[in-house]
Amino acid sequence: MEVLGSVATDLKPEHLNGVYKDIAEHLGIEIAQMIFQHYKGLQVTFPTRFLASAHLRDQICSEYTGHNISGLARKYQYSERWIRKILAEGGITKNYPDKRIKQAKTRVDRLESEGQ
Repeated sequence: MEVLGSVATDLKPEHLNGVYKDIAEHLGIEIAQMIFQHYKGLQVTFPTRFLASAHLRDQICSEYTGHNISGLARKYQYSERWIRKILAEGGITKNYPDKRIKQAKTRVDRLESEGQ
């Protein structure tokens, strides 16, 4: 694929402008030319997350064992709260520990034992 006819035959990454130079250095001149042809003139932003939300939800729900929220949070680099939300959106609303409920039960148990 030629961008500029015969001028493009001896192109090197350092001959390219801005992001095209970076792309050529990492992926090669041909890929940079393809991206230029397809996206020239457009402003493109890349999401900070690589995986689609629906796929991620399915993965998290399928990997959930009932006791691995913190492990999933570390694996996917999300908070435990977000993992719980994703599980709930995926229809999994039972069998996962909610820290607030756990903490409340601990306080009740402690108060009951102090009262006896």
